[in-house]
Amino acid sequence: MSTVLEIPSCSVAQLVESETLPLADGTLSLFQSEDDESLTVLIQEMAFPLSKTSPVFTHSQNNRWYFFAVPGAQGSFIRVTLPEGVEVAGSKHEKLRDQLEDKLIKQGLLQSGFLAAGDELGSSVKQEAVALSATIASQVET
Repeated sequence: MSTVLEIPSCSVAQLVESETLPLADGTLSLFQSEDDESLTVLIQEMAFPLSKTSPVFTHSQNNRWYFFAVPGAQGSFIRVTLPEGVEVAGSKHEKLRDQLEDKLIKQGLLQSGFLAAGDELGSSVKQEAVALSATIASQVET
């Protein structure tokens, strides 16, 4: 495996139902297999192979978060948090984030453009519908 890029000051946590379990802090290293078929995320000793069966997602309210499902563990996700510097235009961290996203997109692991915008729009509409449903339910109960 060869190192594709490294991003310092990242963290990784496992999300299980409503709990967030911190796993590691440190430099995120992205490795690519020799056959260019797979990518692996490593933070400290925590290694996470990425595959098309478990694509990477971003969060519409926090552009520092990246999520992917834990293979074989339904309802469990891994959240990688990039450093705050990714939000500063032109910063070293922003460039590293862009390189990470480009690599994930090229491997078919992260959606881009209209597909990503559509996913975020759909997620937003779904969240609004859930909130509206909860409001209506609380009105009916009272």
